[in-house]
Amino acid sequence: MIHTRNVTAYDTSFLYQAYKEAREKELSQMGWDAEEQEGLLRVQFDMQRRSYALQHLAADHNIILLDTVRIGQIMTKITDRSIWIIDVSLLAEYQNKGIGTRLIHDIQARAEETGKAVRLHVLHNNPAQCLYERLGFYRVGEKFPYVAMEWLHNQTTRASRKEEEVPLMFGDMK
Repeated sequence: MIHTRNVTAYDTSFLYQAYKEAREKELSQMGWDAEEQEGLLRVQFDMQRRSYALQHLAADHNIILLDTVRIGQIMTKITDRSIWIIDVSLLAEYQNKGIGTRLIHDIQARAEETGKAVRLHVLHNNPAQCLYERLGFYRVGEKFPYVAMEWLHNQTTRASRKEEEVPLMFGDMK
């Protein structure tokens, strides 16, 4: 059974492993040796954690579990008008099994119940964009290297929205 629980200090090494796994393919194409890659990944992971801690004080950061096995992580933030998906990742062996779809559907259901939009930013070259589009998200802007995407349960609302109402960076969250 898929469920989540709050991140604890005990999860730091798992979070690093999930981060590392998500970036390894990209870094392997740079021609760096394992030690160089490890050094860069450690620095990037630490910087991301610090950035998230400063920018997203009210965010919920959870470990995704399959029964008792840690298989990924998700960070969301609820604001007055939106539920933001700040970060989500699954270990490779659990991808393409419908788990990410289920997690996103759960967030969409919560957004529909509360009348909120679901928003996220995704790297322009991240294949997850296809998943988000399949689940009804649409592009609302781009600020390289990110694409801003949004989902509204009532798509007629989309036509009446002004593009400037949708923030293009996390610092603009509403």
